[in-house]
Amino acid sequence: MAAPTRNAPQRVSNHGLLSRANDPGAIYSTSDNATSAPPMVISQPGKVRTQGDVDLEKFAQLIMYVVALIAIWGGIFSIAFDDNATNSNFLLLFIGGLVSAAMAIAWIEMQSKRNAYQLMEVQNYMLGLGFFFATVGTLWGARYLMGFATGTLELDIFGDSDAYGTGANWQPNANGIYMQVIAVIALLYGEIKLLKRYKGATTFGWGVAIYGPLALMITGIGPWIEWSNNEVSYELGLAIIILSFVSMEAALRSNKSMHFFVAAIVSGLVPILYELFNTNAPAGGEGGALSLLIFIIAIQGYYASKQELRSDLMQKASVLLVGEVLVAMFIAGSEGLQLNYRPTK
Repeated sequence: MAAPTRNAPQRVSNHGLLSRANDPGAIYSTSDNATSAPPMVISQPGKVRTQGDVDLEKFAQLIMYVVALIAIWGGIFSIAFDDNATNSNFLLLFIGGLVSAAMAIAWIEMQSKRNAYQLMEVQNYMLGLGFFFATVGTLWGARYLMGFATGTLELDIFGDSDAYGTGANWQPNANGIYMQVIAVIALLYGEIKLLKRYKGATTFGWGVAIYGPLALMITGIGPWIEWSNNEVSYELGLAIIILSFVSMEAALRSNKSMHFFVAAIVSGLVPILYELFNTNAPAGGEGGALSLLIFIIAIQGYYASKQELRSDLMQKASVLLVGEVLVAMFIAGSEGLQLNYRPTK
């Protein structure tokens, strides 16, 4: 009778192709921070692909991305902010942005499907570029739908339909803020669902998705203030609070500390910027935008109370938040502003 055999114990290597390593840029302090090693790259026989070659490729991709963004934004501004711009211009940006995004994402889907949806760096950049086009198309599409509802359907939801098309520079009312907020949140939800499918290099894609709501708040400093008649209305106040929460929640789901830092810092700066640029606030409405910082602090305090988050990360975020509060106190003191805990209308 043959002796029973025993399986010898095996050591799990920490340096192999299937190794797992802790992500130093993660938000959570649990074992979920373990990330799979990057996929194996096959090179030509006899050629060694050094780290310098990889860095050079990334630098070339970054230069091309910056040049592309300059050209894209130049075209967007020339179309959207032309003195003779009509609702047809907004429709063109709507269709062009979504078609460009669909083309980029379709290319990534076809490429990544062959590799179990594992993304390489070039696909990561393309994904971020596709999300950028989707954001542009979504926001200008929302603006087109406001004009379509007012001018074509003759609805007074976003403004006076009788004043539309009279040759005056028509702009939506404060309800247009709700429209753009809903549009960007719906887009962010779809982007997060798509990002959850992918593995590997997704940092840039996450960044563009997370910074979309933040960019909307920053670019809305001029238009949103005008749409709300220089008042911190319910529409404007809720938009800033909701978009701040959404961006920080999306950053938390990305598990990247850099994205959470940016979302937390920018969310705290937005009320300060709105207060500084709202120079035509009505009597009694001064300090209304600055008061929104209280709600932003409450949201950040909610995330700071989560036990599963890294304590060192939340301590650094708290230091930056204290700095923003000091800046807000200085502005309120120098301008003689009073905190206004409710919208002015």
